[in-house]
Amino acid sequence: MARVTPGHLINYSMIGAGLRQQRASGKLDKHKHKNSISATTCRRRLSVPSRKALIFFAPRGKYSKDHYRMILITIGDQCNDVLSTWRVTNGHRRLFARRRPKFGSVLALAVALLVIVVGHCAAALECPELIPSSTQYKNAPFAHGILWRVESPGHSISHVFGTIHLSDPRVTELPPKVAEIFQGSDSFGMEVLLDADAILEMSAAMYYSGSQSLEKDIDPDLFDDAVELLGRYGVSAEVARRLKPWSAFTTLSLPPGKAGAPLDLLLLTLAEQGGKSVFGLESIKEQVDVFERLTMSDQRDLLAEAVCHYDEFQTEIEEMIGHYLAQDLDAMMRMSMRYRSPMHDRFMDSLLWQRNIRLAERMLPHLQQGGAFIAIGALHLPGIGGVLDLLNKRGYAITPIH
Repeated sequence: MARVTPGHLINYSMIGAGLRQQRASGKLDKHKHKNSISATTCRRRLSVPSRKALIFFAPRGKYSKDHYRMILITIGDQCNDVLSTWRVTNGHRRLFARRRPKFGSVLALAVALLVIVVGHCAAALECPELIPSSTQYKNAPFAHGILWRVESPGHSISHVFGTIHLSDPRVTELPPKVAEIFQGSDSFGMEVLLDADAILEMSAAMYYSGSQSLEKDIDPDLFDDAVELLGRYGVSAEVARRLKPWSAFTTLSLPPGKAGAPLDLLLLTLAEQGGKSVFGLESIKEQVDVFERLTMSDQRDLLAEAVCHYDEFQTEIEEMIGHYLAQDLDAMMRMSMRYRSPMHDRFMDSLLWQRNIRLAERMLPHLQQGGAFIAIGALHLPGIGGVLDLLNKRGYAITPIH
């Protein structure tokens, strides 16, 4: 079966951090309109157990000029516990009683490469069987190093940097050589750029609409255990009921209580502050589709794995960070491939290998121009079929910078 770890797809904890960045840049305004309600009032009326909140209003969509969409992002101890949307009537300092479920709550999610971890199973929960893989991933090409010099056939120079989508200070503190090359670059690229529209699109995809709920779609024992674990992330039972299984799965694959912006978003902030042009290689929809295309059965199995082997998986994240700091992509890849199944293979193909082709293809115009610094999840880089291998087969010279 499959597991998600912080090494490759976008970290959805970037959503909340992205909103704060939008506000800091002046693209979103706190208390912009006269009908703004204070953070304290909103938290009290919505029973949000958070010490801070960011609010902005947007007169968009089907609302008339007398109605605003209120986006409330609570920032608690775990950071960005809830993102919800309500209607607010201009001139009335109150919230409508009816919540708009299609926007729901945005949680800190990490969507990364699959890793399966053996561990104990909850007593009342039937856990999926984990089958060790017989495939060995040793001495793969481009497997040592997180910063790579990429020279185009026309001799333009750019750099590709492998990230791990976490806010851990050990990860976010750039090595001096990386910082030097980043500062000297003309443009910055990442997997997907997060603006307000992209954030709202993501939040809508993560939650059920209508009468559907997580509680109805999974086993009662699995739901109870999942809700208990999600509580560690500041997710209430009410919010958990609205999560799709894949959203709950990816949430539980992230270390709890780790506030702050992940490495990718910090680089984006530095790039914008430095006046660099910025670009994304994928859309939010393309990333969400990796999970939306899963059958409900596969989603249930993924969530059951995350719940059954939660403690072991959290330990594995520390091990993965250690391999990343050692720039050992080969070890990271071996960890991600420890267990296999037909479902795992299907998911891996969509999550990693197909996206590698897309990422490499969309890098080409920027690499041909030169001067680009492109940051993508580290596990997209190594091995046959990895991004660096695909670029090398296109005639690009790839050299590690240690």
